Amino acid sequence: MSFLNRYNLDRVQITLDGPKEIHDKRRVRKDGKGTFDKIIQNILMGFHRNLLKKLHLRINFDRQNVELIPVLLDLLAAHDFQQKIELSFGIVTPTICEETGQRVSDTYFTEFGLSLNETATKYLWLWQEAKKRGFAIPQEYLVGPWCTARKIHSAVIEPDGTLLKCISTVGRKEFAFGDILSTSETYDPNFSNFSYLEECLASGCPFVPICGGACRFEAYISSGSLSKPHCQRELMEKINKGLVQLNFG
Repeated sequence: MSFLNRYNLDRVQITLDGPKEIHDKRRVRKDGKGTFDKIIQNILMGFHRNLLKKLHLRINFDRQNVELIPVLLDLLAAHDFQQKIELSFGIVTPTICEETGQRVSDTYFTEFGLSLNETATKYLWLWQEAKKRGFAIPQEYLVGPWCTARKIHSAVIEPDGTLLKCISTVGRKEFAFGDILSTSETYDPNFSNFSYLEECLASGCPFVPICGGACRFEAYISSGSLSKPHCQRELMEKINKGLVQLNFG
């Protein structure tokens, strides 16, 4: 962090998926040990040594852990992190199975997944709990337009130097567009084709500015194409109305 601070590092994203007993079952090291204590230790160190200006804390939720997330919020509030941490509640969505290269089995989502209505309800409940503890809450829920995969000069760099546009494609070489030693531009035509927006605009959807056709990787998972819309209007409408009420009600 000391090294990166010399190159304009202004924020770090870290994931905690609940209090220790939940997080350590979901986020483990190669040796099987949990990571919660080390992450909290590193956060405290970063702020104590002024190496962190702002921390973006990602908390993914599903049926398994959502009810215990307020316990984590209590811990963060006890450290007076409300002004230093920007919370982000992540909705768990399907991905590609590493072994098969195909969409992951729906078994997980049958057991732990939330319906669309449940997802929106729990998402707003989590922000209500965060607000009670003094954390800032967002004014809108976005699903795509600010994604790094759409930024011209943004890239995901793997440990071996492989370049990708989308963080969800890490470890999947078929999505690579180059490497850090031989590629001069962070451009991937697969993530720069915005023709799908024509369908969104033609429908008159009011959420296009904060959706932009939604996540490209989720579009790929659902349709097999990076060039098709992935409509999230129902989810966005319920969540954004709820956020307006939380912010201004």
